[in-house]
Amino acid sequence: MSIAFLFPGQGSQFPGMLHQLLDHPDVDRTLNEVSSVLRSAVRDLGSEHALASSVSVQLALLTSGVATARALIEKGVHPAVVCGLSVGAFAAAVVADVVSLEDAVGLVKLRAEKMIELYPSGYGLSAIIGLSESQVVSTIQKVATDQVFLANINAPRQVVIAG
Repeated sequence: MSIAFLFPGQGSQFPGMLHQLLDHPDVDRTLNEVSSVLRSAVRDLGSEHALASSVSVQLALLTSGVATARALIEKGVHPAVVCGLSVGAFAAAVVADVVSLEDAVGLVKLRAEKMIELYPSGYGLSAIIGLSESQVVSTIQKVATDQVFLANINAPRQVVIAG
C-alpha cells in the first residue's frame, strides 16, 4: 500500500493545535527550529488570539505539518507522495526535501504578510460546497448586489464567492 502525506491550507487551524502535537523528539526539534528562525516561541502562534492573524495561522500550519511528518517518518511511515493545499504546499516541499524548513518559514511569513497587505479591508470570500456554479450564480443574482461575485471554481460542487 502506498502512503501519501496531505498538508492542509488555512481553515484547518484550531486554538491549541501546536500544543496537541505528538510527544516526539522530531516534533520538539521542529518546534525549536521554527522558534529559532522566528526568534520567538512558535507554540504561541497556536493561541486563539494569535490565530486571528493569517501570519500566525500559516506558520502554525507549516510547523504542525512538518513536525508531524518528521515524527511519522522517524517511526517508519514513509510517504510515496506528498502534496499540500495552499500554504500546505510549503510543508510538503519541506518534507520532500525541496525546501529547507528555515527557508519555508521565511517564505510563508512573507507570503502571509503580503496577503494581508494586498487584501482590502471590509471584503471577504467563502467557498460554497454542495452547489453547482449555476446555482451559486443564480443565488448571487437574486440576493446580492454587484459587490458579490463568483471568484473561483475549485471543483464542480465547490465554488468560491468574493466581495
